[in-house]
Amino acid sequence: MTRRIAVLLVVMAMAFVAGAYFSSPSRREPPGAGLDLADVKSASQKLSDDTSVVSVEGHIRNETKTRRDVPKVRIAVLDGTGRELQASTIAASPTVLMPGQSAAFHAEIPGVADSAARLSITFAGD
Repeated sequence: MTRRIAVLLVVMAMAFVAGAYFSSPSRREPPGAGLDLADVKSASQKLSDDTSVVSVEGHIRNETKTRRDVPKVRIAVLDGTGRELQASTIAASPTVLMPGQSAAFHAEIPGVADSAARLSITFAGD
């Protein structure tokens, strides 16, 4: 028995505010700056122990005109109130994207409770 979980894309990537802001040595770009999460799909398969395995896949796209490092992707399982039930952090491949390139990611999260309502997918920090 398979059910879909609504995917809440909470992308932590921020738009570039100004070149000078990020050029300061004391300032770092947030994880995933200039990258977009795209084509994200999820599916859930019910197991006999009243838990589910959630599969998540998608792409990270570099829509900028510069080379970008690809951070890890954090997938959090949330209940109906937004409380985090569990999370997984995965690496995408490749880990560096040139302009116009994309990287794929895929994860299977076992043991997801029936109270899971949605996913939050973000770029993970260091």
